[in-house]
Amino acid sequence: FLVPNKEGPIAGARVDCFVDHIKEHSDLTSTKIDFIKIDVEGFEIAVLQGGRNSLFRQQQKIGSMIMEVGPNRWNRASVSFEVGVEEMTRLASFFTTSYLLTRSPGSGFYKTCPVSLGKEILKDTEPRTVGSIRVFKIQGAEEWGKLLTYMKDKNFDCNFFYENK
Repeated sequence: FLVPNKEGPIAGARVDCFVDHIKEHSDLTSTKIDFIKIDVEGFEIAVLQGGRNSLFRQQQKIGSMIMEVGPNRWNRASVSFEVGVEEMTRLASFFTTSYLLTRSPGSGFYKTCPVSLGKEILKDTEPRTVGSIRVFKIQGAEEWGKLLTYMKDKNFDCNFFYENK
């Protein structure tokens, strides 16, 4: 299908549709995926919705995933903020732990996802430090709405890491 865009239409296919079409040629029916990276510039919620019956189903086991999220870009895929929050909360339910990855002063893209975001919004008072990244644990579904609302209000884009231990 084609998604309208001011620079011209973007070709797209739902993950579920793609998996259905190539299932005879590949083993994408496995119930174990080690790692997924999603960086689709505002279409992350559409990707989550499009993979609901293949990637994000109860029988599926995903080891870990990283995804860039910018709530102010969801309108590119005609996704409302409310639906985005629901999908992000639903996604977290597929993993044992979800993390917000913030950037320390002096690092690249510091202003788009500063450490202050995690400190002001999340309950995690002892984030891990990995180089210039502070890793805040997201502790429960109630934190998602507050976090994403703050990100939207401040026009932040952040990376989230999910894992199943």
